[in-house]
Amino acid sequence: MKLKNILLTLMAIFLFSFFILPWLIPVSHTGNVDIKSFPESQYISIYGTNIHYRTWPSANTNKSCGKVLLIHGFSGSTFSFRKLVPLLTRAGYSVTAVDLPAYGYSDRNIGDHTLPDPLLCLYLMLHLNKETKDFSPWTLAGHSMGASVAGELAGAYPKICRKLILIDGVPALRPGNAGTGGLLTTALFRRWTNIIGKWIIQESRVQKLLESAYGHPPKPEDVLGYLTPLKIPNTPDAILKKFRYGEKMGFHPLPDTLSVTLIWGEKDTWIPPSVGKRFLGERPQSKALWIPEAGHCPMETEAEKCMEGFVCQ
Repeated sequence: MKLKNILLTLMAIFLFSFFILPWLIPVSHTGNVDIKSFPESQYISIYGTNIHYRTWPSANTNKSCGKVLLIHGFSGSTFSFRKLVPLLTRAGYSVTAVDLPAYGYSDRNIGDHTLPDPLLCLYLMLHLNKETKDFSPWTLAGHSMGASVAGELAGAYPKICRKLILIDGVPALRPGNAGTGGLLTTALFRRWTNIIGKWIIQESRVQKLLESAYGHPPKPEDVLGYLTPLKIPNTPDAILKKFRYGEKMGFHPLPDTLSVTLIWGEKDTWIPPSVGKRFLGERPQSKALWIPEAGHCPMETEAEKCMEGFVCQ
């Protein structure tokens, strides 16, 4: 009888700790994140979702390569393209980089009102077209998860895309925005994730992740650039919410006439080169730029070499 009472007590403690305690622990909440972190930072509200983006004009008066939209990967932000942007503007590109919701300095308030990432990018592009009075097609460039966003956008709205550049990623290969629901997106699981997240997102852990992605130790400023937006309250919860509320756009194959360039680090251990080669096997007319010394983030570690994939006529 005594043993039974002990087991019942332990079970009650477990149930209280797992199901009740997380709701008693304060969790700070923010709605729209409105932090102007860079001189060129701008915000736009798209159907209730606050999107942070940055723009840079072309610095080449002798040549115009048109407009390019840069879309980051999982846990990245506009910061991920800091090495590539000055090279692009010098080459003649007008550059826009966007933070997808739940990342960077965009909205953490994810819900059923949040549009799919490709549509958010589309509305941003249309807004910029109207603002600049330049309605010419864009070059879309996405890294990792962002490559899938760019590919979905180019497939669904090919007239807005003049060229597609996929950096260590391919269409239909990204976490989130899949409408998967399930255990990972239950309120209880997300509550625990939000509580534990502040202990997981630490400088030492981000440093190790970047070292794995880069293939060499990152600089302190690299770690800080990734860590700062990840520490915004409710970031882990917002990322998980995208699994519940996000929906992929219907499948639209890339037009055969669309110029596609694949850029891939041959030492990528996150998404191996075999994934890119399989994509090339299905679309042999695409161009490929393999960077021997690069890992998962060639636009950061081998930006000069990456530019070979952005050459414009």
